Order: sequence, then C-alpha cells, then structure tokens
Amino acid sequence: MLPSPPVSSSSASSSSSSSSSNSGDASGSSYNVNVLMEEAFKEAERAYDEGEIPVGCVIADGHTGEVLGRGGNRTNRDKNGSRHCEFVAVDEVILRCGCEKLKGCVLFVTVEPCVMCAAAIQYAGIRKVFFGCRNERFGGCGSVVDVSKAVPDEGLLGFEYTEGLGAERAVALLQSFYSRGNPNAPPSKRMRNLQDSSMQINKGNGTSHNSEGGGSGKNVQKGEEIQERD
Repeated sequence: MLPSPPVSSSSASSSSSSSSSNSGDASGSSYNVNVLMEEAFKEAERAYDEGEIPVGCVIADGHTGEVLGRGGNRTNRDKNGSRHCEFVAVDEVILRCGCEKLKGCVLFVTVEPCVMCAAAIQYAGIRKVFFGCRNERFGGCGSVVDVSKAVPDEGLLGFEYTEGLGAERAVALLQSFYSRGNPNAPPSKRMRNLQDSSMQINKGNGTSHNSEGGGSGKNVQKGEEIQERD
C-alpha cells in the first residue's frame, strides 16, 4: 500500500491562451502539479538520506491524480545501474495495475530523465512528463538528445514534457549531496562540482514541449491545478 492517498483536485477553468496556467477538456480530468511534484521530492529526499543520488519520481493516474507508483534512485541499494527512480516507479505501477495502465498516466521527476529513462517512458506509452532541473550530462529531453518525439513507424506516440517545476530545489538537493560527498562512489569521484561545465544542471524555463519537439509556450505557475487531455 502506498503511503499517500489519492490526490484530489478541485476544478479549474480552461483557457487556450498561452499565458494561462490552466488547460483542460470537457472530461474534467484534473491533477495538481505541485502536489505531485512534492511527492516526487519526498522520494528524492528519501534517496538522499539513504546515500543515493537524490532524484525522485511519482507516476499518477492522468484523470484522478491518484499516485500509482513512486520511487527514488536505488542503484546502490540494488547494485543495479538501471534502478533509476523512473524505473522503480514504473515497476510499481506494472505490479499494481498492469502495463496498460501506464498509457493513461503522468510522470513527475525532480531531474530531467536520462536518455535511458526517457526511452523507457516513450516505450511505456506515458504521454506527459513534468520535471525540475535539466541534466546537461545525461538528459533525454533535449539536454543531450531528445527522445520524446513521436516515431510513428515504430508505433511510438511520443510524450509532452514540462520543465522547471521546483528546479532550484532540485539543484540545491544535488549540490548538497555532492558537496558532502557521494558515499558510494569511488574516492576519485566522490566529490563533484556542479558548476563545472561537464556537470552543470540547468534550472529550465517552465516551458512545455510537445511530442513534435516544439514548445507550447505554456508555463507552470506556483500553486497550479491543471486539467489535462490524454
């Protein structure tokens, strides 16, 4: 049983204006982006306390906002380099609800998914992703390569992503982790300077990008409650 109850969101008016913080459809699908991102940060902070790189993820039902899967990085605990938080959360959704459920879900993660995780999101059929800061070393949503775009010949529909939710908090958490030293890294790699160009993590600009690769011009505002279309 997950520790958090389903997220309940009140209705919000929709608007086609790019300056509006809300969008939606007649079905009334609704979830609060800040509530769900806060849940992702709880997972990141738990990973920090466990000596893992502090990145956290939650996956929620795209209609109700109910959290179906969650996780922080577990690469050290599981001795498995693929156990990034996105994989942990995806596995929990599959265990609870089956693979098909992922196609109606939204994913929240504190740092831009790496190329491996972004590809997994694409193949899982998740259509909407929200993340905090950008990852200039490994990012799969445009920082290194953009694997979010649709590939019709392979049956891949792509996913929309929105960057910049809690970006400063995500950066601060990573800076704190590396400044104290990664206890599970080799001594030569234990301390990292995130200001170094090879490790720099940008905060992002709060813009949504559709599966064709263009920005929609929609910014996520503090306290936003969003109604979304699948």
